[in-house]
Amino acid sequence: MRNLSGMPHYPYCVTPFPVGNLDPDQLNERAKVLADEAARLLTDPSAHEHHTGSGHDSVPEVLEYSDHASMLADFHERGWTDGGVIAAPEPAVVDALVAAGGRPGDEIVVRLDTRNGVAASVRDVAVNAAMAGCVPEQFPVVLAALDAMADPAHNLHAHTATMAGAQQVIIVNGAVADRLGLRSTDGALGPGWQPNAAIGRSVRLVIRNCLRSRHGEFDRAGF
Repeated sequence: MRNLSGMPHYPYCVTPFPVGNLDPDQLNERAKVLADEAARLLTDPSAHEHHTGSGHDSVPEVLEYSDHASMLADFHERGWTDGGVIAAPEPAVVDALVAAGGRPGDEIVVRLDTRNGVAASVRDVAVNAAMAGCVPEQFPVVLAALDAMADPAHNLHAHTATMAGAQQVIIVNGAVADRLGLRSTDGALGPGWQPNAAIGRSVRLVIRNCLRSRHGEFDRAGF
């Protein structure tokens, strides 16, 4: 959490887990121990150092590669993939997806105020959808899914940061499902069926890359 907040050296107190099952007397004992440590952190200048900067690597506006393999290796290194092979998010491909969405590229689709306001615009979503192999006619469904997840009632922050490893399920109903050839029987969860896999993977990459739900960071799943 310190790294995500751009303050990797911010000092804090630690108490053993769990805490919720402690009675008042046990909590008082914990507080006595933590009070001494808190006092030390507040009064000892050597307990922490001041650092500036966001804590996040800057990214050039344009990235160029000699071939797909070098692009893929760099994207893996930067943590922008889910570990699998991705398509190159070339500007023309991204532009085609944005056009298919019928919304301004800079329009914010989803924002998490609980994560210092991290957000994904239509164009951000299109970049990740291009990487996932999404085609233009599928892109409006990706936007619709993220519109739904942006509703506070969906509680997107909690179940993309849980230790339980929750995953997001997208249910598509109506004529659009037939038109896109979405599978509703075997293969419905993605494997082996391109529309299901591409739409689901597009959303997952947005959650990973734009909303920072990466394993070991906001995603605290144990397995």
